[in-house]
Amino acid sequence: MRQGLTVLAGAALLAAAASAEASPFERQTTGELQAICASPAELDQHFCIGFILGAGQLYAEMLRIEAIEPLACPEPEPTLTVLRDTFVGWAGAHPEEADTRAIDGMMQAAAETWPCN
Repeated sequence: MRQGLTVLAGAALLAAAASAEASPFERQTTGELQAICASPAELDQHFCIGFILGAGQLYAEMLRIEAIEPLACPEPEPTLTVLRDTFVGWAGAHPEEADTRAIDGMMQAAAETWPCN
């Protein structure tokens, strides 16, 4: 029951964020997130790191409750700067993924960079 509530609460937060009018992240695509993360603007950098932290916490929680299998297995654990730079580089090398959901692009970048096998 509690894991269902956690997932539901996360979905509600994402839906609320998606409807925010002032968001710099309108369509929530991999291409948009890449542009934000590659931007030198301080606010964009804070948004990018916040997105990475949120995605990482969601991923860790989904692993903890055994809702998913590990997607990426980096050793040692990368810094936020490495995660950001890895995502920006991966997205630049995969323009065909620009219209996918940002969370999917981020997870795919990590999975391809640090495979678990």
